[in-house]
Amino acid sequence: MDNAVEVILQEVDLVEVVGEYVSLKKAGKNYKGLCPFHQEKTPSFSVSPEKNLYYCFGCGAGGNVFNFLMELENIPFKEALEMLARRQGIELESRDPAREKAHRRKKDLMFELYRLVARFYQYILLETKAGSEARDYLEKRGYPLDWSQKVGLGLAPPGWDNLLKFLEKKGYQPAFLEEAGLVIKGRKGYYDRFRDRLMFTIFNRRNHPIAFGGRLLSDVKDQPKYLNSPETLLYSKSRNLYGINWAAEVIREQDSVLVVEGYTDVLSLHLHGMENSVASLGTALTLDQARLLKRFASRVYIAYDSDIAGESATRRGLEILRQEGLKVFIVELEEGMDPDDVVREQGLDFFSEKVKTSKNYLEYLLDRACEKFDLDSSSGRIEAGQECVRVLGNIDNEIERQVYLKYAAEKLDLEAGGLERELNKLLKGRKKENEERGYRTIKKQVGSSALEIFEEKILSRLLAGDEEQEFFSRIEPEDFVGPKHFELAQLIAAGKTVSELQLGEDPEIVELVNRLRFNEVQGSTDELVERFLVEKFNQQKRNIREEIKSKSVLPLFWINNKLLEYRDILEKERGLRKEG
Repeated sequence: MDNAVEVILQEVDLVEVVGEYVSLKKAGKNYKGLCPFHQEKTPSFSVSPEKNLYYCFGCGAGGNVFNFLMELENIPFKEALEMLARRQGIELESRDPAREKAHRRKKDLMFELYRLVARFYQYILLETKAGSEARDYLEKRGYPLDWSQKVGLGLAPPGWDNLLKFLEKKGYQPAFLEEAGLVIKGRKGYYDRFRDRLMFTIFNRRNHPIAFGGRLLSDVKDQPKYLNSPETLLYSKSRNLYGINWAAEVIREQDSVLVVEGYTDVLSLHLHGMENSVASLGTALTLDQARLLKRFASRVYIAYDSDIAGESATRRGLEILRQEGLKVFIVELEEGMDPDDVVREQGLDFFSEKVKTSKNYLEYLLDRACEKFDLDSSSGRIEAGQECVRVLGNIDNEIERQVYLKYAAEKLDLEAGGLERELNKLLKGRKKENEERGYRTIKKQVGSSALEIFEEKILSRLLAGDEEQEFFSRIEPEDFVGPKHFELAQLIAAGKTVSELQLGEDPEIVELVNRLRFNEVQGSTDELVERFLVEKFNQQKRNIREEIKSKSVLPLFWINNKLLEYRDILEKERGLRKEG
């Protein structure tokens, strides 16, 4: 396993991997782009092909290809390793081969199972009498049956255990089917999760069925209209988008994606030609979904029901999109209408015009804030103004904030200066709260002692693999005094490789390693060691002088000890000069 990590680090082209997620441009011997880990307008994200390392000078994110995939894909090291091994065609040796083999086998079986179940549901829909009502429903909605099959529509038959019996005959055990989210264990045994429902197959990006959504065709007491698969080995709702398997390439080509709420919204839009549409499987978009969208487009159009778009959970999701640097627009629909209704009743051209004239998300929020209150009354304008200030407070870009501040002032018929003063109070309060909570800020070298600066130069050279034995023959890890410098020097002296340090458990050490690996250090080993030791001796002498100054009473034995310490330092300095 350790050998595989080193082989991957040597063979993988980091620029190529990062370039699949970030638009990179050559800048000298490195590549630059906008950081995928924080919102920025000016590129501060750098990739060094020479060092096979990335680093953001804005937020401090950095590391090797494993760090990049783990952070961006939100996956554990093991999954990143497997992904890169597959990419390079490297066979991994498992520390627990039997367990790994069993896990892979179970996952493969579940993929196979979902393909079989999707075909079962399709057969019930298209080939049986039980599917006649569902077929009529699809035809009324304008869905051709051959197209319905292509997009994975099916029917879960009525009855408690039709799927269960079918799969048992195929050799599947009920406990495995329960783990796969297809059956439920009750007091009297197992029964089908989906019964008498139109079924929508949810695919992953590689077009494999991984989950289902089921819709009732008629109202049933105590039953939800929609029922979805639970989280399984294959499926995580927060990391998937319905329709991404069909839409990804179109989204990339158009640099825009239309996000809707439901399965039928996506299907109707694709059927009518708007093929950059996906559904969020809920209205509260997650960070993983935002990052998935960001890989394909910079513009996101949200076409939810008008009431849903203003809900707090939805707003949190849309804020995540903005924080990820995406441009967000709201497609405003008539009350009670969804994209499926609009396209079927008023046509694609009408809906496309709605998309073209959609509002920027911030403009939409400010309009909503003003619409909530009676602007003809003083109290209404005050409340609307406070709401607008909260919206403006979430805008990081100063120019954008000024533009929308003026927009809000005009809507409220207020002076922009008054709103700006309230906004500044809000921002000042937030800044104080953040400082009190101790939010992490990137450590700068400004204010570091000269000794700490030389320590970092030596550590940078050690991390580059330069003459480690020669360094440690003249200095010890205990000579390092800076924050985490001593710890890192100990780890390097103990033989830890750069890749092991970058994948370590101490985030401060990981950040320090990634930052130092990007340093370019001039000078020979002798020069660096000599300057480091000179500065170390100077620091020690300063410390002794400060101690003496700070004492109000100076016992004779204490003074003698300090003088001996001082003389010892002077002897070391003379020895260093003789060596030079």
